[in-house]
Amino acid sequence: LNISGGLEMSESATYRCEIGQWNSTVVADPWNPIPDTGPVNDMIRMTSGDMLLGGTLDLTAVSKLHPPIQAPGQPEGVMVEWYGDQTRRITAASGEDSVMYAFDALPDAQPETWDDIITGTPEWSQGHIGRGVFLTTGGPAQNGVTFGGSGTDVHLFQACDGDTNGDRNLNGRDIQNIQSWLSFGQPGAGPGPNGEWDWQHGDFNGDTVVDGLDISAILSTGLWPSEGYAAVEPGERGDDIVDIVLDPSDGSLTIDTGQMTINGYVIRSAAGIFTGGPAENLGWFVEDTDSSISGNMGFTLTGEHPLGTVVGSEWII
Repeated sequence: LNISGGLEMSESATYRCEIGQWNSTVVADPWNPIPDTGPVNDMIRMTSGDMLLGGTLDLTAVSKLHPPIQAPGQPEGVMVEWYGDQTRRITAASGEDSVMYAFDALPDAQPETWDDIITGTPEWSQGHIGRGVFLTTGGPAQNGVTFGGSGTDVHLFQACDGDTNGDRNLNGRDIQNIQSWLSFGQPGAGPGPNGEWDWQHGDFNGDTVVDGLDISAILSTGLWPSEGYAAVEPGERGDDIVDIVLDPSDGSLTIDTGQMTINGYVIRSAAGIFTGGPAENLGWFVEDTDSSISGNMGFTLTGEHPLGTVVGSEWII
């Protein structure tokens, strides 16, 4: 929506912003130009004049954030659902015009931790805005929204099928959550207005029921079970975020858990760059292919572990 002449939102106003798909693998900037498929989300753009924010921001994901992608290490045409982070701009101004102030009320972002949250409760899926998309704790205020003079950004995470709360883990707690809702094999009995079930209840393919197709979707990810299957926004080494550190001089990778303790990891490369030396994996169940390095069960790691010079020389700049 392009507006000229200025816009002021009162405290009673609501901006209902819908989020659609953006194929970020082929479209670097979805607003310059807008793809043939149309805008990737709602945006209020000031062509002249300032925008004064206020009122309530309402976010709804009407689809997954990204279309399926080519499955790593599989024949061409074998696709897998995409997961990961995207930042979407929902207001914009340019030149001497600006976006000022902030919304008075925002959607709840994800909690900092789920340690004390019980599965099968609405709190478990806090931050969910639809189709497995979660409002993260990104941004300066850690509420998932960044306000700036040139525009407003929302920080979103697309969970993989099966990750019912978007905590980047696909494990037994997700299955426990589905069981707690008693949703499996109960079409028409969900909390939606017409008995629909949603993502947090176990509906991962968007057909509003929880059945064998959703369990198949979990298994099709190739991630079950895994802890930390998706990276978070980078922090600093030694913090409470697990880092994968690449030395570009020789292609060596190191896992640095900082203050965390892990008992499994999966590192994937869509381009298949792990063509160097053998990986020094940990655990009983390990992978060492061009597209995947993993170690699971039979170990705990706190601190650093070098995986070796696993990135092939042809990928080193």
